[in-house]
Amino acid sequence: MKAKLTKTTIIAVLVMTLAATSVSTVTQAIAESSTQIGIEIPESEGEFKEKQRECKAENPLEDTDETDDESAYETEEDSSFNPCNFTENIDNQYFPISKYEGKTLRFAGTMSDGGDIIEIAEEWQVLDQAVEIDDVLTVPVIVTEYEDGKIIEIATDFYAQGNNGVVYFFGEYSTDYEDGQAIGHEGSWLVGDDTPLPGIMMPSNPGLGVGFSYTVEDVPGLVHEKSIVKNLHMPIKVKFGAYSDALSVRLYDFNDGNYGTNYFAPGVGLVKSVSGNTSMELVSVS
Repeated sequence: MKAKLTKTTIIAVLVMTLAATSVSTVTQAIAESSTQIGIEIPESEGEFKEKQRECKAENPLEDTDETDDESAYETEEDSSFNPCNFTENIDNQYFPISKYEGKTLRFAGTMSDGGDIIEIAEEWQVLDQAVEIDDVLTVPVIVTEYEDGKIIEIATDFYAQGNNGVVYFFGEYSTDYEDGQAIGHEGSWLVGDDTPLPGIMMPSNPGLGVGFSYTVEDVPGLVHEKSIVKNLHMPIKVKFGAYSDALSVRLYDFNDGNYGTNYFAPGVGLVKSVSGNTSMELVSVS
């Protein structure tokens, strides 16, 4: 059985991955560091599928039309997760992150601060290497945030998709930067270490509807965010493309009282994010 990846071991992995300069070297760094600290990570998509086949043979699931967004994980006291209830392919039409494995999505925009305009940007490196969080294999996405060309945060987010089509958020490990120096890891959390259940990054298609709400993050003492579906057919144009039927979702942060709106295009994913004096949109994928 593969070892559980805890916050401590993720730190060791990221020491090498954050220094990598490309997706290929990031993947290599994960493999090398996992060997050093005793984490067993699947070597290929085939190994991932083999694990699921073995699991399903031992614990066959009955066919179901269940669309409950919490049905893909168990809620037992030991907080264990059944890998049979998850798939390696994240293909939810509003967050199809697996189609970008080995690629980088780039977002750009502006933020106003006391009359000054700050150029902001994000890069999402979607790794083609699964990482196990609380017995569930997840897809890691390294998100680098910039302000006026300077790195202010590097975070690794972990996602998995349930057999019900829901994309679950299994946590993040973030590092804040100031003047090029790491200054802390505020906002980091992981399922199994800090909370028993994952958040929901994107509901399944049957679960969508105007007014539908879901919890994105809920870690006591750290973060509490919920989203509400506002529109299923929002026309929107960004540098990456124009879309007539984007999903708009209002995101509420109950810790600081802020809220914003995210726009997701079918078959593409997140294309624009607006919050207060900040606006950012998808500009390229390579």
